[in-house]
Amino acid sequence: MDAALWGILLAIFASLGNILGAYLTFVRGGLSHRVLLYLIAGAAGYLLAWMLTDLFPHLISERPNAGILILVGYMGIYLLENLFASHAHLPDVESYHTHALVGTIKDQEPLVSGTASWAAFGGLLLHTFFDGAGIMAGYQVGSRTGFLIFLGVVMHKIPEGASLSSILLAAKHERGTVMRCAGAIALSTILGAFSALWLGRVDLGIAYDILALSAGMFLFVGASNLIPATQKGEYRSTFFLAIAGALVYFCSAWLLGVFGLHEVH
Repeated sequence: MDAALWGILLAIFASLGNILGAYLTFVRGGLSHRVLLYLIAGAAGYLLAWMLTDLFPHLISERPNAGILILVGYMGIYLLENLFASHAHLPDVESYHTHALVGTIKDQEPLVSGTASWAAFGGLLLHTFFDGAGIMAGYQVGSRTGFLIFLGVVMHKIPEGASLSSILLAAKHERGTVMRCAGAIALSTILGAFSALWLGRVDLGIAYDILALSAGMFLFVGASNLIPATQKGEYRSTFFLAIAGALVYFCSAWLLGVFGLHEVH
């Protein structure tokens, strides 16, 4: 199958995780605090192991300016969260950060303003755009890179959708609004993939640049959002889940080699 088609199909599949994560916050017993932390820990371990041992060395070897773009991606999402995001805090309930602009999934009191909730939604639109762009740029760079990025993205999509749902519920938005917004960030992932496809066909070097920017954002997600969420000592098993996430990366990379999925450029 053509690499571009693979990229689009996997971006579509990954985007469904946003909708699933948002939907599960409405299902009785669907997403407990413990389950979310387990998903977060696994995604964090995978992202850090993949980026530090594989993606960053590959990007820097191919593009001398990759380090600068990685930093721009990291600082860009850092500024976005701190300038425009709202963090929800529950009275009498210990809050926790899942990922991307959120502190809780419990629908209790009105915790954030409508303006703050829409600002958070806008931030997630940008972030999910680069989720999809990263998958497609990865496939343009090489089939192995593209599939490993897809795994990293899909692992944190459910917590991402839950994050969106929680902050909108904290602002007392209706269920229909929450699910429409979940659909919008899923669509943003797909639009990111199509945008990267077009730009990468113009110049493969642009695909590397998009990948470096996305890598900076993934680094922020893994090191500054997900890992801190697992360090509050609530469940010791989250530590092992983070290690397991790293092992998932190494096993996936090994299996891709066994089945002959290598870089195409």
